[in-house]
Amino acid sequence: MAWMANWSSAKYKKKDALYFGAMCLPREMKYNGSRWIQGPIEEFIAYRDKEINKDLMVSAPVQIEGISGRIFDLNLSFKNQKGLKFTIECAKKEDHSFVIEYNEDNNTLSLDRSFDGNCVDILHTRKKILFSKKESVSLRIIMDKDYIEIFVNDGEDAFSTRTFAPKENTDISFSSNLETLTKIKFYTLKK
Repeated sequence: MAWMANWSSAKYKKKDALYFGAMCLPREMKYNGSRWIQGPIEEFIAYRDKEINKDLMVSAPVQIEGISGRIFDLNLSFKNQKGLKFTIECAKKEDHSFVIEYNEDNNTLSLDRSFDGNCVDILHTRKKILFSKKESVSLRIIMDKDYIEIFVNDGEDAFSTRTFAPKENTDISFSSNLETLTKIKFYTLKK
C-alpha cells in the first residue's frame, strides 16, 4: 500500500475536511511473463454491490441510466482504432468534471482536473505513454468519493489521484471522436 497524496498539496486541504490524503487500494503485483502488473487485491471484489452491464456504440457524449455516483468500480473496454480519442468524464455536473482520455495517436492516457472545481495551484493534467498498444483498451476505474485509481490494460499501467469536484457532482459520461464499440461493467460499492 502507498500514500495517495503529496506534501506540495497538503496545505490545500478543504476547510471542512477531517483528514488529508489517503492510502491507495491494497494491490497485488504479478509478473505476466514480460512485465510486472498491478491491480487491487482479489478480496476487493467482495465490496461490489449492484451490477450494470452495457455493450454500446459510443460517439457523441452519452450518460447511461444507473451509471453514476462517487463510489464505484467501473470496468470498460473499447476497440482501438486509428485516430481514436475516447473520453470518460467522472464527477460531472454542468461545466465541472474529472476527465480521463485515451488518445490512440500517441498511445497516451491523460487525467485532467482542470475543470473539477479545484482552485489551487497544483498539477492539473497528467499524461502517460502506455506500456503497449493493444487492439482493445481496458480501463478499470475505482472511485471512492474524492479518490480515483485507474488500472490500464489489466494493470500494465496505473494511476492514483484525487478530484476536488463538489460532492454533488455524480454524473459519468462516455464519448469518442469515432464510433466505438464499448463494453461496460459498472458496480456500486458497499459503504
